[in-house]
Amino acid sequence: GASTCKDSTGTDHCVGLPASEAICGVDFPGNMTNCYDESSCPGNTDCNNTGSACPAAPGGEVMLDIEMVLAMAPGANIIVYEGSYDTALSNMATITPCHQLNLSWNMGDTPTRESILLEFAAQGQSFFHASGDWGNLIYDGLVGSQYATIVGGTVLSFVNGAPTETVWPSSGGGISDNHPNGCSAGMPSQAMPYYQLGVTGVVGNSYRNFPDVAMVADNLEFDTAVTASKDPGGHGTSASSPLWAGFMALVNQQNSTNGLGPVGFANPVLYAIGKTKYSGTDVYDSSFTDIGSGLGNTNNYVAQYNCQLDTSKNCTICGLTSTPAYSAGDGYDLASGWGSPKLGLIDQLASSTPSPTLDVSAGYKHTCAVKSNNSVWCWGDNSEGELGNGSTRSEERRVGKECRS
Repeated sequence: GASTCKDSTGTDHCVGLPASEAICGVDFPGNMTNCYDESSCPGNTDCNNTGSACPAAPGGEVMLDIEMVLAMAPGANIIVYEGSYDTALSNMATITPCHQLNLSWNMGDTPTRESILLEFAAQGQSFFHASGDWGNLIYDGLVGSQYATIVGGTVLSFVNGAPTETVWPSSGGGISDNHPNGCSAGMPSQAMPYYQLGVTGVVGNSYRNFPDVAMVADNLEFDTAVTASKDPGGHGTSASSPLWAGFMALVNQQNSTNGLGPVGFANPVLYAIGKTKYSGTDVYDSSFTDIGSGLGNTNNYVAQYNCQLDTSKNCTICGLTSTPAYSAGDGYDLASGWGSPKLGLIDQLASSTPSPTLDVSAGYKHTCAVKSNNSVWCWGDNSEGELGNGSTRSEERRVGKECRS
């Protein structure tokens, strides 16, 4: 039988992290396995070896990413890719590719980076990116990429002993429409991807909306540097995003146990699950915590900043307004996306018999269906290999051929 999610630690799966800061040579846990550097780390270097050739002056961002991944998936291996922005991203696609990747810092959007993210999607890698920490103020055009899963932030608290999640007010959210006003002016616009079309809560039908999902972003404890004491009040979507990458390692460990492939590019299946909230086959409520459900808009919104540019187009005057930019609501919203994951999402994404069926396509004598974990099932005539199971034997029942994009 299939293993249950309680057994998941991310074992035998790796999470890839880019680093513009030096990180190799620092004494990390044993599952901090590999480092690839464009200059001083030729080949495969053991980052647990403090005498390695890599510089030993890590920055706080990568430290945070590592801690958050291991907090979610303590058994996962972590591979850090040092180098320039483009080099680090490119190596994540080509050198020991991990099935789950994370980017927590601003990088900016370019055609080169978009093509790398497309490569991630094409070869079955889940790429998570922080939505930013300035509310509706968008500094990084890459948050509009249709090939990234953008992660917003929440605040987890307990009311009368019961857990409650609300939007972290500084969490980034918005619409990738070239941001004509204020400090976000000039960010490249991104067309609305197909998986957002027709989604209740998505604004308009022309431009990419974000975030896609959310995770806790406030009151976190982590090291800000190797020698520093722990910061008990840490916050930021740069913590939320690696937590999602670690979560996906748990999912893909279960997929391996159940004989399935990795989830791959996550957005199509996450949105497909989200859309079931409004159908008769709802698996959304068992898969996500809906941040806006039943809470109203009080203290549950993305903040709005009123900013101006100086003559050099630098952001110099920013003020937090009292008017929310985007409020959380039922289902998808620009404050928290679909919300934060429940354990049920692991079961849904790692099931060999997922529910529901999302799409069906019929041929002349065969039929294929896409299930809600991105798997494809086919049955019927197979005389010309239509079923894709490596044979030409016809089946009058569902064949056990499963594949992932």
